[in-house]
Amino acid sequence: MNLVECAACGNDISKQAIACPNCGHPSASKGSQATAGKDVKSIGGMLCVGIFLFPLIFSWVTLKKEYSNTIRTVSFLWMLIVFLYMWSIPTDEGQISPAAAEVSSKLQKIPEQVAAEQTECRKDLKCWAEENFISATVHCNRYIEQLAEYSHRWTNAWLEPKFSYYRWKDISAGVVTYIGDKIQFQNGFGAFQNHVYECDYSPTFESVIDVRAEPGKI
Repeated sequence: MNLVECAACGNDISKQAIACPNCGHPSASKGSQATAGKDVKSIGGMLCVGIFLFPLIFSWVTLKKEYSNTIRTVSFLWMLIVFLYMWSIPTDEGQISPAAAEVSSKLQKIPEQVAAEQTECRKDLKCWAEENFISATVHCNRYIEQLAEYSHRWTNAWLEPKFSYYRWKDISAGVVTYIGDKIQFQNGFGAFQNHVYECDYSPTFESVIDVRAEPGKI
């Protein structure tokens, strides 16, 4: 009987033994044979055809443990190539793919939708005036302040708007008059007096048409 030495306990065991009867350690000869028997599964013909024709579906099968990393890498690279090709291939001469065309169409519609919404908004005083309220406040402020002969001071709180009302000045041109009373002008005697001010503002050109003020409160 051919004997070999157990790698774990040193006892002599048969070459045919699967494990050492003394300590239970696997036999070196049998272990190598078992390992050799567990070869990595090769890809089948049907699966190969499936991956080639329909990689977006069949490539996922190679994620099973019995397939090698090489097979997985090749199948997923092929899937990526096919996906990129499908995305970019023209449907007809001079035309892009349906997916790319859909994205391009949506992007083109955005400016058109904005323009349509602006046109509708301009017809409505509330929409048009409130949409351009901040812009009007920024542009009108310094012109209103310049109406003071001496000094001036704003009386509105930190977050309180300077304009309280608005009305059309020229509806065809989209010019709006913004009205407020949150400022005081100093007179020749040094006293500060409340004033009501108006600012005619053109949102289309982002410019002030005219400003005026008179003593009083709204």
